[in-house]
Amino acid sequence: MQIDPSKARADASARHATGYYRPEDLHRDPDYAGQGVRFCWANTGREEAGHYGEVMCAVDHTPLPAKPTIKIDAQTGLGYLADGDAYTVVRVNRFVEGDPRFNSFDNLAFQPHTGNLYILEDHSYGETIACLPDGDDRDLKSDDCIGIASVTDPKAEPSGLLFDASGETAYLVLQHGEQASELLDFETNPTDGTTDDLIRITGFRVHKAD
Repeated sequence: MQIDPSKARADASARHATGYYRPEDLHRDPDYAGQGVRFCWANTGREEAGHYGEVMCAVDHTPLPAKPTIKIDAQTGLGYLADGDAYTVVRVNRFVEGDPRFNSFDNLAFQPHTGNLYILEDHSYGETIACLPDGDDRDLKSDDCIGIASVTDPKAEPSGLLFDASGETAYLVLQHGEQASELLDFETNPTDGTTDDLIRITGFRVHKAD
């Protein structure tokens, strides 16, 4: 779909783009060793409509065309990025599909050296979910996912995760909802006194490739 970035919302509406299907966070896969680059992003979805969110992954085989051009499709009249006279190819597949148990996917983080993808829920009692890479099987999806942590405050939200280069330490941003009165800070947040926390998590184990 071709849109004008300066009026993306209007263009998307005119082309009947789906509401409540916003992409939230995107990360490059640091361990991808194939042609081009692989990156994944979260679509939050809308739980009330039965769309529980998803993680999509794409491989861009020509991220830096030698001769970048715009090639016009004869049937649609739309322009597409090309390398000379050949279309550039990006293959997209659903990597994780949400369900009533794991849903409203928001933030992502790849754990170095393992290929594991961590997902944060934008949800009450939001969880941190660890997903395995796709193994040697017939599909292109994660081989399994498991919740490893959750927020006890229904109004708080885990809203960012990042691993260091070792893959053994991660940093989690937690946006506060309700909290004890002694923790309120009206100097840094004069509106309601709530604060955000940056939490350091250690002890992750990694299996480094030979």
